[in-house]
Amino acid sequence: MLTLSEFYRVKVTPHLPRSIKKRTVLFVMLIIGLSSISVGIIGTYLSAHEVEELFDARLAQQARQLAQMTDVEHFDGQAKVIYPAILPEDSDDDDESGLEYEGKLHYQLFADGKLVVVSGDHLLHPYDQDAYGFGMAETDNHHWYTFSLTINKDGKEVAVVVGERSDIRRETISQVAAQAFFSSLFTIPILAILVWGAVRLGLEPLNILVQKIRNLRPQKLELIQLTDVQEELAPIQVALNTLLQEINDAMEREKRWIADAAHELRTPLAVLKLHAQNATNANDEETRNEALIQLSIGVDRSSRIVEQLLASARIENERSLAKQDQQIDVLSATRSVIAGLYPMAWEKRVALELVENLDEPLVYPILQSHLDILLQNLISNAIKFSHHGSAIKVGLSKVNQKYFQLSVIDEGEGVTSENKQRMLERFFRAGEQAGAGLGLSIVKSIVDMYDAEIRLEDTEPQGLSIFIEFKLIIAE
Repeated sequence: MLTLSEFYRVKVTPHLPRSIKKRTVLFVMLIIGLSSISVGIIGTYLSAHEVEELFDARLAQQARQLAQMTDVEHFDGQAKVIYPAILPEDSDDDDESGLEYEGKLHYQLFADGKLVVVSGDHLLHPYDQDAYGFGMAETDNHHWYTFSLTINKDGKEVAVVVGERSDIRRETISQVAAQAFFSSLFTIPILAILVWGAVRLGLEPLNILVQKIRNLRPQKLELIQLTDVQEELAPIQVALNTLLQEINDAMEREKRWIADAAHELRTPLAVLKLHAQNATNANDEETRNEALIQLSIGVDRSSRIVEQLLASARIENERSLAKQDQQIDVLSATRSVIAGLYPMAWEKRVALELVENLDEPLVYPILQSHLDILLQNLISNAIKFSHHGSAIKVGLSKVNQKYFQLSVIDEGEGVTSENKQRMLERFFRAGEQAGAGLGLSIVKSIVDMYDAEIRLEDTEPQGLSIFIEFKLIIAE
């Protein structure tokens, strides 16, 4: 059964062309067509108004000319009928005797109320006349537009009525509209060809971009460079180059991680193999047990190396997620991590203490996993290098309204000034403790992701203090 969205997509959405070029031409031609229809309707309306005024002016002019040119002074009382049957009024065709509209025109003239001359076998009786003399009249089969004029001439009152059949105006307006329609109909195919060519020319930069994308090779994803970047393509180019750069960075991280894993695991695996061979070739139980103990220690060390390598890879892959809007309660997250490390501290007989100086909840936009890894590495390193019976203080406080500080202070062996400069480097190990040398470098990666600052200082009288300052985001 179709869902509502699927029904709408299948049944309601029109089947438009999938080609941008065809769709653009279709939309443009629809707009041109609708515009032509609208212009035609408005133009016909305006033309009809102009035709009305033109024909009215002609009626008035004919009436005045007829009144001036007709001789009423020698009128003998016998009305003259002009063209009684030259062209019947119902005829719409030309013939040898007259023009097409001759039977559709009418005039009549009266002198002192007596008919002097009339153009047909009927009289028009105008009604609904306005102040200017324009009115309407009817015969058996037709409607007429009329103009009536009364003047004094040769001592007589001369009244003229000039008429015009209404279908003359309708035919004229229809012919004007038909000519405009067929002209538009003729130009539409030409416009379609021109629009098609213009759209094709306008989309040429897109074809160039497509060709450059096709030329990309997985071995080396070079950034796309366009010589003349159009305004519409600039965001696409930026987005593509950003994506390509992220892919290149991910591939580089993957290569670096493989190289790091191979480098770090080569020696531990060789040592594991050696301990396994010693256990296999041991001549007595004591030697075999010692080899198995060393093998177990080597497996633990290799596991820590793998865990740190995976954590490092995870941090690098989550770099793009570092500044999202997810916010967490830093104090609550810190308490949770400390609680998880209590067994490790208890085994080493180290006191683990949280010292917080906060007047209000501390909320910061950082991924939960990043904060957990950062704290676990700092606190576990402090436990590892601390003496039995010593203390570790994890501090959380606001420096001011713009920064808050996270600190881990231990009373362990401390670090020399020379090593302190290299503590944050990858694979650097200080002292003889087992490890991959990745812990603090992972911390440094997280610190850099959030534009924070880290510094290492000596603890008096002995030990190492690590301070990290995060910039608070102040709501405006």
